[in-house]
Amino acid sequence: MSPPAEPKRNERFLEPKKLHSRFSLLLVYPNSYRVGMSSLGYQHVLAIVDSVEDWHSERAFSGRPFSLESGRSFGDFDLVAFSISYELDYLSLPGILAAGGLPPRSRDRGRGFPLVLAGGAALSINPEPAADFLDLVIPGEAEETLPDLLRGLAETEGLPRRERLLKLAGIAGVYVPGGYRLKEWGESPRLLPDPGFPPRINRRPVSSLETFPAYSRVLTPKTVFPDRVLVEIARGCGRGCRFCAASHHYRPPRRLRAETVLSLRRLGADSFGLIAPAVSDHPEIDDILEGLTSSGSSVSVSSLRVETVTPRLLSLLAAGGQRTLTLAPEAGSARLRRLINKDVSGERFLEVLDRAAAAGFRRAKLYFLIGLPGEEREDLERLAG
Repeated sequence: MSPPAEPKRNERFLEPKKLHSRFSLLLVYPNSYRVGMSSLGYQHVLAIVDSVEDWHSERAFSGRPFSLESGRSFGDFDLVAFSISYELDYLSLPGILAAGGLPPRSRDRGRGFPLVLAGGAALSINPEPAADFLDLVIPGEAEETLPDLLRGLAETEGLPRRERLLKLAGIAGVYVPGGYRLKEWGESPRLLPDPGFPPRINRRPVSSLETFPAYSRVLTPKTVFPDRVLVEIARGCGRGCRFCAASHHYRPPRRLRAETVLSLRRLGADSFGLIAPAVSDHPEIDDILEGLTSSGSSVSVSSLRVETVTPRLLSLLAAGGQRTLTLAPEAGSARLRRLINKDVSGERFLEVLDRAAAAGFRRAKLYFLIGLPGEEREDLERLAG
């Protein structure tokens, strides 16, 4: 079956793309091209793969079971990998595998099929809903683990499938779902290994953002953030809000130095988007914004933490062209905010909104959670007033 013609995407590669190597990985985003190429995590994994000797990456998206680069099918690759950021994308996994010519369940894939890997935020929090469809999972950060896994795949080429998975299960940060079973009621620990597999899954120490910074390598107008270089300036958060994965799963908090962020001006981009759990918590955020805007770049940021928003920060953001302020009260009442460990007064939010309006902002976006434990009707009523 020949792949359909690809629509023109007007892609601009900011760095050279590796197109040929001994081994190839097809990275699938289980959603549309527009959503997938808007994901910094997806673009970051592509760059990690291309940095490994003898490996290169190609792309595929939901609805088009062929490589975007070469038109090859799933079975032509040495490894098929999925980047899964949202729980609802679990539902697309079996259908995408079947459309790509692979049996959806891992137990039905024999020697002639590539191994199937998955990672991403959703898999890091809970891989079990997708476990039956996967041979390998990276339930954590990819910068350290993925290169070791790719080298392990190269070294075990030609081995029987189970023997190969057994060796790969020994790599720190790699989980092989088929090597373990969920405990029965009353058993401990939670996952029990089958004979021959490690008694526990070794987690890889977290990476330094400076070692392999995450930023957009491909620009295209056909994304949610057209022609904008996204940069992860911080990962993790030390504030410990009870509902937030960033505060608990991605510990410890790490930040990219201002000089590293500003060095990305070499890419020649006109627009930057700064990403972090709370951009305003970065101790050098003013220097970063001033450095980018002084060179003529427009700048936008993700959500700000209201406690660290200053008049100078708002002024710098306005100078960079941002006109929408994004804050996250999460709950309508101070009582419920205290329960979720986000003890910020409503007055503080109003104060920041007034300052933003004075600085030139014209819109505000507020995030709220409904259905929190301990929520009462009064908490919901306070959302409106």
